Amino acid sequence: MFLLGNALGALWNVFLTEIDVWPTYVAIAIAFALCDAVTIFGVKEWTKICHKRPTSPLTAKKALINFWRPLKDHDFRWVFLTRFFMQMGLFTIIGYLYYFMVDVINLPKCMSPERATGFALLPLLLVGGITGGFSGWLSDRLKRRRVFVFAGGLIMAILTGGLFSWNQSGYVEFVGLTMMGIGYGLYVSIDFALVLDVLPDKSTMANDIAVWHQSLLLPQFLATPIAGVIINNLQRVNCHIALGYRVVVGLTCVYYALSGLFIWKVRSVK
Repeated sequence: MFLLGNALGALWNVFLTEIDVWPTYVAIAIAFALCDAVTIFGVKEWTKICHKRPTSPLTAKKALINFWRPLKDHDFRWVFLTRFFMQMGLFTIIGYLYYFMVDVINLPKCMSPERATGFALLPLLLVGGITGGFSGWLSDRLKRRRVFVFAGGLIMAILTGGLFSWNQSGYVEFVGLTMMGIGYGLYVSIDFALVLDVLPDKSTMANDIAVWHQSLLLPQFLATPIAGVIINNLQRVNCHIALGYRVVVGLTCVYYALSGLFIWKVRSVK
């Protein structure tokens, strides 16, 4: 569903130039409302009756301690970092893909950068969904997690370096981003199962998954500003070779490579 939502967003972006801004926000609001309604009215919660009430109120100090506690666990910490760097790479590419299309890529048949960005992301997400469905099934069957995460990070790093380093062809860009969907699907299909396998305490599952989810949220705040500073400063040095974008591409490859390598630090999952 995560990939489906992203794919629908990319499809909408293809036609964004022909759609006013307000229908986009209305569509987003309706999508949120429908998803909330399904969760609220369609999901039956399992509640465990507890006769003991907390002996003391929850304070800010206790909340911070609860936030930090799961990160003390060896495997949970490495799974957190694995996802963090995968998302750093992904949000770096997505955040500046439009500007890369404008400044570097020779778009085919006078295609607008807005539409080109949507067309580029759509096959990546669709292929990611297909690959993710198959690799998730295969991971459960083989009882293996780490090799899929490693392969996903390696594929993303290699293809990112090959696609964005010196390529200026729009056609090559579209084909390459489609192939990147294989690596992304390999990772996305495993990441949630992986964290469930390494949760340090099943009785605090909601708290620990909330902490793990920060590995998705933090890159959204960090990846774009870091890449923006690099692009703005280095493009002034040499814009003819798109120096700023080339350095950001190299940094993104490092993000993906670290994501794939860090998974081998996890001990309790094969």
